[in-house]
Amino acid sequence: MDSRAKDHRRVTVLICSYYTVAGVSPAAGGFSPRPFAERVEACARAGYKGIGLHVRDYRALRERGHSDADLRAVLRDNGMIHIEVEFLLNWFADGPLGEQSRRDEDALYHMANSFGAGVMFTGGDLAEGNEMPFEELVRRFAVLAERAAGAGVRIGVEPCAWTNVATLDDALRLVRDSGASNAGLFLDVWHLARRGFDYKRLRSIDPALIFGVQLDDIAPEMRGTMAEDCLNNRLLPGEGVGDAVGFVRTLLELGVDCPFSVEVISDAHRALSLEEAARVSFEAARKVINAAKRRSASASGGR
Repeated sequence: MDSRAKDHRRVTVLICSYYTVAGVSPAAGGFSPRPFAERVEACARAGYKGIGLHVRDYRALRERGHSDADLRAVLRDNGMIHIEVEFLLNWFADGPLGEQSRRDEDALYHMANSFGAGVMFTGGDLAEGNEMPFEELVRRFAVLAERAAGAGVRIGVEPCAWTNVATLDDALRLVRDSGASNAGLFLDVWHLARRGFDYKRLRSIDPALIFGVQLDDIAPEMRGTMAEDCLNNRLLPGEGVGDAVGFVRTLLELGVDCPFSVEVISDAHRALSLEEAARVSFEAARKVINAAKRRSASASGGR
C-alpha cells in the first residue's frame, strides 16, 4: 500500500475555486464584479492556501491593466501557493466554437505556466445533444493532450453529469483510450452524487490518476434541469445528501494527496458577502475533511 494511504495526520490543503467567491453565475459569462485582490485577501483570511483562476476573468483582468506580475504579487502576498486554472470549453468543436476554444486553450497554458498551476481542467460538451461518436471524442482529446504536454501542462477531465462525458467511467475511458500520460481525473462531489455514484468504486482507481478534487454537495431533490441545479443550487460540502464525508474518506484512504478545492455554485451562495462566502465554504470543507479523518482513523483502530 502507498505510504500516504491512511495517514490521518496529513494536512489537506484547500483551494477556493473561482466561482465560490466570484459572485457571478457561470451562465452569466464574463468576469467577477469583485476586485481580484479583495477575493484573494478574503480567501486567505478564511484559511485557504490556494485559489482558482478562470480564463474569462483572467482575460478581463489583463484588459483592465493588471499584469501577470501584479497578479502573482497579490497571490504571493496572501500565501496562495496552489492555483487551479479553468475551464476549457469546446475543445472537441469545429468552426467558430473550436477557434474560440483554441484561443482559450492557449490562454490557459499561459496561465498554468505563469502562475504555477500545472493542471488545467476540462470536461465534455456542456450543451446537451452532442452526437459525436465517443471514438472521435477520444481521438480529439488525444490531440489536445499532446498540445498540452508540449506546453508542460496536465489535463484533469471532470465528469459533468449532463454532458457526453457524464460519468466517471466516461472520463476514465477518455483518459485511458487517449493514451495520454498527462491526462487524469478531476472529481466533483456534485457531479458524481447526482449520478448516484458509489464512492467505493474509487478504490479500484490508481490514485495517481486523480489530479484534482472539488467539494460541494447536493440537495435531496433536484430543482429544474440538471444543468440548472448544478449552476444554481449546490450546497456547502456536508450540508446535503451527497456524502461528502464518505467521498473524502475514500480519497484519503487511497492516498490521494492533491489539494482539495471547494466549489459552491448557487444563488444563495452568490448572495453572500465576499467575506462570508469565503469563510463559510472553508469552514464547511474543513469540517467534512476532519470528520472523514476521524471516521477513517476509527475504522482502522486509530493507527
